[in-house]
Amino acid sequence: MTTCPKCGAVIESAHTPNEECPRFYNCSVNKCPLHPDYETLYAALEDENGPGDPEAKCLTRRRVREEIATRYPDVLPNKGLTFAEIIRDRRSDRGKARWNALSAEDKARRLGKLAEFRDRRPPKRVDDGATVVPAEDSDS
Repeated sequence: MTTCPKCGAVIESAHTPNEECPRFYNCSVNKCPLHPDYETLYAALEDENGPGDPEAKCLTRRRVREEIATRYPDVLPNKGLTFAEIIRDRRSDRGKARWNALSAEDKARRLGKLAEFRDRRPPKRVDDGATVVPAEDSDS
């Protein structure tokens, strides 16, 4: 059961969150982050027993999966995110918390070191393909 985001009415649905995915009918990911049993699903890797999963990674955009997951808060504890996304978010949150805990002096010092590093780095080479090297003339 879910509630309608517009009117708040309770909707009894026979669909699971992964069936609402726009890629559902063309997808072959065994470990779908929108599946209610995501934590227990297994993604087979390529080994001597076979080629593994045809698609090992969910290709649906994170924003779409999160929007679908908002309609199933009690069914999807991972909120439609993959394990890698959850870990990345936690790491990012810890880094932001560490940065916010620094004093203004420490932040300025670290930003100064970063600017020094950027100045020492060689500039990126842009290869736009427009440069033409003339061929050597041969007199043979």
